[in-house]
Amino acid sequence: MKTRFFSLGLLICLLLIVSGAQAAVDYKMQGSVYAEISSWPHNKLRAGTRIQLYSDFMKVNSDAGLKVRLIGLNQKNDDLTPFFFGNDLYLQNLIDWTEIKLYGKLFPAGPHLELALGNVELDYSPYTIYLRDDVLQDFSDYRQHRGIALNNIALFGADANAFAIWGFGHQDLNMLGGKLTREFNNTTISGILLDYGSRNSEYIPTGIKSESVKSIDLKTNLGFWGEVSLLQAVQERESDNGSLNVVLKQSEWLLPSIAGEKLTIGYRDFPKEYDPLLRNRTPEFNSETGEYLGYNPVDRYRDQKGYYSTLELENSLFSLTTTLSQMKNHLPTVQNRYRTVETQLYTSLFAWEFDIFNIHQRQDRVLDTWVYNTQFESFSRLIVSRPIRRGHSFIIPGAELRAIDNDEEVSKNLAFFCRYTTSDYLNLEVGVSQDLDSSLSTETKSGYWFGMKYKAPNGLNVRYRYTFPEVNAGRKYSYDPDYRVREPGNYALISAEVAF
Repeated sequence: MKTRFFSLGLLICLLLIVSGAQAAVDYKMQGSVYAEISSWPHNKLRAGTRIQLYSDFMKVNSDAGLKVRLIGLNQKNDDLTPFFFGNDLYLQNLIDWTEIKLYGKLFPAGPHLELALGNVELDYSPYTIYLRDDVLQDFSDYRQHRGIALNNIALFGADANAFAIWGFGHQDLNMLGGKLTREFNNTTISGILLDYGSRNSEYIPTGIKSESVKSIDLKTNLGFWGEVSLLQAVQERESDNGSLNVVLKQSEWLLPSIAGEKLTIGYRDFPKEYDPLLRNRTPEFNSETGEYLGYNPVDRYRDQKGYYSTLELENSLFSLTTTLSQMKNHLPTVQNRYRTVETQLYTSLFAWEFDIFNIHQRQDRVLDTWVYNTQFESFSRLIVSRPIRRGHSFIIPGAELRAIDNDEEVSKNLAFFCRYTTSDYLNLEVGVSQDLDSSLSTETKSGYWFGMKYKAPNGLNVRYRYTFPEVNAGRKYSYDPDYRVREPGNYALISAEVAF
């Protein structure tokens, strides 16, 4: 209660300051209101609103900057306030960001720099430290660390950055670090140094006692020989579980282009134990909505080492991407091996459009009996369609062939569909599907579906989809291996959103 009164008092003081000096500080109240009424399988009705409400106090000029953000409400994802619940919501009144920026020199003969105090963004690298102000996004990896940062220091031809931050649970725990970048000719070299630990010899933390991360990133253009990039990061850690010293490596060679193609040959070694405190931790999917988020590289390639190559070719006739990787894990004796071949092709022929995707994975695992067990997984998809223009609209008949072969399912399915699109406000789709081979599948996919998406001129969104049998029942997204979204089935939804 005291915290709430304090926040309200601070807000009133800030409003008084703003009203007395409008030219000095800009005040903005921003946010959005989203309303939804929808019906989902198993008689599940959703009806309610989702609100984001926050205020920014900003001051920016050539000498200094100020950013203070007060969050009133920050509802996300499926966090709806039901209509039957009423509209009695309590404001959080949470000041989650306070930052002062000073521009100029620290002393008369010194270099020009940017000095930030309070909440700071430190987006050095996803492999080392990645702190961003994303608390208002649907997915947030926001971590409350505050301190001081010196940015954009011109130092002997290099660009230097340094910081000291706290927020690790004890006043004696902090992290010091910096980044130095130098560009010359066709080469860019960046080095990052991070040091975490207690600055008081009398205080010994539990868990992670200290951590040091060092990385170097080199990118160079070799002209006729193409482009080369090298990354190496070393993590050293002392904890209750003992000492850790691991090295992450990645090398890439982009060969020179002859006919517009991009051929990349690379090697990566991502140890299983590599896990710096403040690295990027963006997961593959949002656990609440199932939405694909991008996936951080450390977790994507964890416990993999080996070679890979990617060929990209794009012209007016087609777009082709092929990836081949040969990886193994870090077992000390006999390693598990993973081979992946992935191909994606978009092309058109005589007004017909072809979308082809295939991924084939082979896994050679070592059993407890020291015998190799080979497993195969494959997924193939072929979509053929022919867009027919009718004024401002398109009629798109087509067919989709899918084949899945893994430990859980072996199936082939053929679907025929027809889509109708008008500008960006009306999309209709109807289709039928038939199993060609479902001998090892637990459920049939033969059936039909109908879908509609409509956006009214006044901003109202209407969506409806019926699928028999149910495909991906529920509100969560699901994806093919190439992250092509598969829309949830059997739902009706109307919604509207206003941002301000």
